[in-house]
Amino acid sequence: MTRIDYNRRRRGGAWQWTIIGLLIGFGCAVVVLLSGLMLGLVQFTPDGASVAARPSQTPFLITTTPDPNAVVPVSETQTPFIVTATADTSGISTLPAASTMIFPTDTLMPAATLALTTQSNLPAATITPGGIGDLSVPDLIGGAVPSLVSIASQLVPVEAGQFQMGSSPAEVAEAVRQCIDQGGACQTSYGDDSLPAHTVTLDAFLIERTEVTYTQYITFLNYLKTQGRDHTNGCGTTTPQRCADTIRENSLSYIEVDPASYFIKLEFVTETPAVFVTWYGADAYCRAVGRRLPTEAEWERTARGISNTLYPWGNDFLAANANTAGSETPAGAPLDALQFQIGASGFGALNMAGNVAEWTADWYGATYYSQAGNNQNPTGPISGINRVVRGGSFADRPFFARSVQRTDRAPDQRLPFIGFRCASDESSTTLDSTILTTPNTTNTTGGAASPLTVPAFSVTGTVDPASLGAISTPDGSGASPTLPPTQIP
Repeated sequence: MTRIDYNRRRRGGAWQWTIIGLLIGFGCAVVVLLSGLMLGLVQFTPDGASVAARPSQTPFLITTTPDPNAVVPVSETQTPFIVTATADTSGISTLPAASTMIFPTDTLMPAATLALTTQSNLPAATITPGGIGDLSVPDLIGGAVPSLVSIASQLVPVEAGQFQMGSSPAEVAEAVRQCIDQGGACQTSYGDDSLPAHTVTLDAFLIERTEVTYTQYITFLNYLKTQGRDHTNGCGTTTPQRCADTIRENSLSYIEVDPASYFIKLEFVTETPAVFVTWYGADAYCRAVGRRLPTEAEWERTARGISNTLYPWGNDFLAANANTAGSETPAGAPLDALQFQIGASGFGALNMAGNVAEWTADWYGATYYSQAGNNQNPTGPISGINRVVRGGSFADRPFFARSVQRTDRAPDQRLPFIGFRCASDESSTTLDSTILTTPNTTNTTGGAASPLTVPAFSVTGTVDPASLGAISTPDGSGASPTLPPTQIP
């Protein structure tokens, strides 16, 4: 009979019990970690390209009451939202994926297809830039919301005249060659919608020198709160639309909200361009300060200047003049709206190339340039699916930062690389201290523009809350909307 060695079996079982113990311990650790996340005891901070190696900052609150103390620390019991990032030099963002985020790459999204209708078929009111919305504020600055006007960006005048809008096949081919030399994957088809080059005549207008900042936009959101609205339903021209993302909807947003107000927890981004803002949110802000979004033609005219150059400063890309993926020191994030003054356009507008791309008033049409009758103050197709976006961003290669390059996005998208600036009809605005009357000068060889000195944005003065006006509903009642906010996936 074979004798079983029980002692040997016991020795062999020891390592099995050790492994079982390790597995049980690991499982317990996972359960504890998941419980901590669910209860808010453990927080996950994603790496991203929003900010490069920034330290923790004191939370800041921006209110709708424009007094000298309007920017104040919030309660110490609130935990600041901290974002760290590594600068991206490839032109493709390293921001973590989010359900609402589409980041620019060298591959363009397919253009939306839509049959275009001539403007003559519709009443004139339907093609007014900015539309007729439920934010019933006059077009005059003096009649807009005082707390917003007091901190609005300064305007620069753009003179009336003709300019060549769009590009040529030869210019697109050269831009593609340069993009490939820089390591990109651009294609000539990306410039098809900017063909053909054509002469456009514009009336004089004014446009904001800088992109709208968080300081300005959060003040607007706090104004909406005084009118019984918020970022989820306070914008839109016919139905309630989302204005922007807060941290509640998107962990990459810098905007926080509590029952009383909106605020930003990171001081160093207060003067950077506001992003994760929808087209509706941009349009509503501009109308609240008595202005409007610029048309696509106005935007290109401002960027190209009198010399009609490919970049705001000239025909050659200069890596020191803009915040793009091809810059000397790529930031991987939007920078202060007053930076890169050396790259100002001939009319004095800053960051028309790079930093953040910008919403315009127009619907997008891939073949719009080839249609007849688009040469006098054009306002784009009378309907569409996407809105035109211009200027390229910190994450784009210089190809996309050319003044002639067109892109498009759905108006309800909230993206980390799109912001905006406002414009105004010269006839509707009184020249005052908010308007710079001496534009910069550039040359066609890529020379730098002379920078303009402008005081930093500030929140000053006292405004009677009763003077802030009301946001009317489509029926003109002025009551808070009863429709639910539009659901955006």
